[in-house]
Amino acid sequence: TRVCRTVFGSGAVGNADGDGARASFAEPGGVSVHRGKLYIADTNNHAVRVADLARGTVETLYIKEG
Repeated sequence: TRVCRTVFGSGAVGNADGDGARASFAEPGGVSVHRGKLYIADTNNHAVRVADLARGTVETLYIKEG
């Protein structure tokens, strides 16, 4: 149908987690899908963001060392 719509993000540049409409990114540059979640490379925030398709939320992925 040639329709494009924003599912996650406010459209404003930023680094905010939360529900899909309030989340913000800074140059998302890549995406991968696994088990109902989108893993988004948020380039200028130097982060991986996780968008949960079922819940409609976005969270930053934190990896513990050790």
